[in-house]
Amino acid sequence: MTSGLCAYADYGNYLSAFSLQPGENLFTEENSYAGVKLMTKDPVCGMNVDENKSQYQSQYGGKKFSFCSEQCKKEFDKQPEQYARSAA
Repeated sequence: MTSGLCAYADYGNYLSAFSLQPGENLFTEENSYAGVKLMTKDPVCGMNVDENKSQYQSQYGGKKFSFCSEQCKKEFDKQPEQYARSAA
């Protein structure tokens, strides 16, 4: 997998994983379903974050970034260009 997004789709008998780049979204709200989790890496600490459940998110350069905590979000918001560049 790359350091971008990782989407996991649970189809009951098997699990599918899709590798995506930061900001790229295979599933949108219009076509997603309950079994899909969109996982992304927090660009500050590197922790895996469920994009659908994270309450800490920022937009930068037309892309959405999700964070594990308010502290990581605040750190990103201070220098978004630094963290967005390293997340690419």
